[in-house]
Parts: sequence; structure tokens; C-alpha cells
Amino acid sequence: MSVELDSDYYRSGVEARRRAHTAALADVTDLVDDVEDRIEQLLERTLQLIGSSDSGGST
Repeated sequence: MSVELDSDYYRSGVEARRRAHTAALADVTDLVDDVEDRIEQLLERTLQLIGSSDSGGST
């Protein structure tokens, strides 16, 4: 049995996969930004805790 494929068959498949990957990765930038914001908050809190323990004060 032989099947003839449309000349655009492979191009269409590649484009469909590209669209799917683009959609799947669309939120990555926002997620990275959220993680970086949380890291910054934790760093600031850690520095505050270290500073307060060095001066003998409490939180």
C-alpha cells in the first residue's frame, strides 16, 4: 500500500509543532520574573535577619 502525501505535509507538521511550543512556552517569562521577585524578597529578608542577629536585636 502506498500513500501520497501532500507536498506541504511536513511543513504543516513543523509549523503546528512550532505553534504548540510557542503556546507552551508563553508563560515562561512571567514565571521567571515571579521567581526572581521571590528570590529578591527572600534575599532582602535574609539580609535583615543577619543584620538583626549581628546587632543583637530581635525580629
